[in-house]
Parts: sequence; C-alpha cells; structure tokens
Amino acid sequence: MFSDVKMVGDSLRERLKGVKRLLVIGVGNELGCDDAAGVELSRQLKRGLRKSGRVSVVEAGAAPENFTSVVNKLHPSHIVIVDAARMGLQPGSVRIVEKAEITGFSYSTHTLPLSFLIGLLEKSSGAAISVIGIEPLNVGFGEKISTPVINSIASLVRALQQIIHSMD
Repeated sequence: MFSDVKMVGDSLRERLKGVKRLLVIGVGNELGCDDAAGVELSRQLKRGLRKSGRVSVVEAGAAPENFTSVVNKLHPSHIVIVDAARMGLQPGSVRIVEKAEITGFSYSTHTLPLSFLIGLLEKSSGAAISVIGIEPLNVGFGEKISTPVINSIASLVRALQQIIHSMD
C-alpha cells in the first residue's frame, strides 16, 4: 500500500482511531540480518516510551506464536505487528501489508506462517490487527542490520512514538 514512513504513519494513525489498548509486536530472527527489523524496532520503541497502561511492546522474535498468552492477558483493542517482508520494493521501504497479501510475501524464518498468527490473534483477542512490513536488503546469517533498514526502523519508531504520545 505505502512505501513511505510518513504515509504509513498517517494510515496507521487512522487505523488506530478509538484505540483503548495498543500492543506492538516486533517479529523476526536476530541472526538473520535485516530479518531482525521487527525485534530491533520493538527494542527502540520500548526505550523511547513513557510508562503507559495503554501501550505494550513485545519482542516476539522468530516464534511470535509463543506470545499469544501474553497477548490475551493484555487485552489489546489494537495490535501492530512489525516484521521484515520481501515485497519487491527498495530495501528499507515500509508499508502496511493487508491481511490478504500476507501469504504472498516471504516470512519464511518464522516457526508458523504470519497469516496463521494473525488468524489466531484475531480469534483469541478480537483486536484490530495491522501489519507493517519493512523490505530487507539481506536476510542471510548475521547480526548486522543494513543501513536502509536501520534508517527505516528509526523513522518508524519516531512515527509510532508520535502516534502513541497523541493517545495520552
């Protein structure tokens, strides 16, 4: 849908209207270079957030299905999942990925397909779910996230912080 962080932020702000409790889930493999984008975003977002009973951030790693009980305890009205996604865009591009599109993108590092996780979370939590994909440059073995992806993570963290702070 969008490959510009500002446009993604604007769309996300619209999707989060009426949010009562927000959960941001960072997904990815820390040993897969850019595949760690969601995990790194969740870490940066946690560091920059004020303590709030309305917002939680979870580093779900490569097995996000292991966190469904945590999600159910938090009772979010809205969930934002952030993950690296091969979308055929320039590395570092960011966009909201619609649920129907998810099976068409590569999320191969996860234990279960992300589409399965979304279905599970929808049924168990009833939350409105948005997925943000970040186009990776390199998902080979390693811990270094590429510059375009790091830059997009930083921009996306700022956009999410603005949205979250406007909720207070």
